[in-house]
Amino acid sequence: MALRQLGTWGIALGGAVVGGGVAAMHYTGMAALELPGRISWSPDLVVTSIVLGVALAPAAILVALKRNDWIAVAAATALLSAAFSSTHFVGMGAVTITPDPDAAD
Repeated sequence: MALRQLGTWGIALGGAVVGGGVAAMHYTGMAALELPGRISWSPDLVVTSIVLGVALAPAAILVALKRNDWIAVAAATALLSAAFSSTHFVGMGAVTITPDPDAAD
C-alpha cells in the first residue's frame, strides 16, 4: 500500500496497516498462551499500545520513503523499532496474570 502512488495519505495508511498488523500479531500470540493462571487486561494500556504502533509505523515509512540518506534510514529504523517495541512493552504492561490454585502442575 505504501509504495503505490497514493501520496502521503497512502503512505501513512500503509504504515498504519503495518502497525495494526504488529498489534494483531502481538495480541493473537498473547491469546494463544496456555498457562496455569488467569490473564486479565488493562484496556487503556491495550489501546495505548495499539495507538503507538499505528502512529509510529506510518511515521517510519514516511521518513523512509520521502528521503534517501543515512539519517533518514537511521530515523526510520528508530521509529519502526519504537513502533514494535512500544506495542510489545506497553501491551505486556497491560497484562496481569493471576495464578490459579486449582490448575494442575
